[in-house]
Amino acid sequence: MKIRPLNDIEIISEISSLSKNEKYLVGGCVRDWLLNKQSFDLDFLFSIYPLKLIEKFSKNHNLRYTKFERFLTIRLFMANRRLDFAAFRKESYPSVASLPLVSKADSLEEDLKRRDFSVNSIAISLNKGNEFEVIDPYKGVADI
Repeated sequence: MKIRPLNDIEIISEISSLSKNEKYLVGGCVRDWLLNKQSFDLDFLFSIYPLKLIEKFSKNHNLRYTKFERFLTIRLFMANRRLDFAAFRKESYPSVASLPLVSKADSLEEDLKRRDFSVNSIAISLNKGNEFEVIDPYKGVADI
């Protein structure tokens, strides 16, 4: 199944064009689009930590970003949008209610497995050849 984002296609296309690595949209924006709603909280997931991409994108648009290297994430605010960028991640928790210890995951599926709900474990490919293909290894679409 394929699904096109319902909003911000220009932003998504530009960000996608800046990376030759594996790249996806994940989480709430995918869930919202499947429910036929716009989403103003875009979450991008990459096979590598996307700092160079963010540096270039933010420079092109005169934007500021915040790095959370410990969590392999970067947050960028753009007008009334929040864009989150992350590398494939896996987590472990040293104790109850503690912050996670984050390390690089080997695959999209490994990253999606750690997410809180199956409906947040759905991805949309931004890769050439299967662009906008829904990837749903944990049956989140059925749960929607």
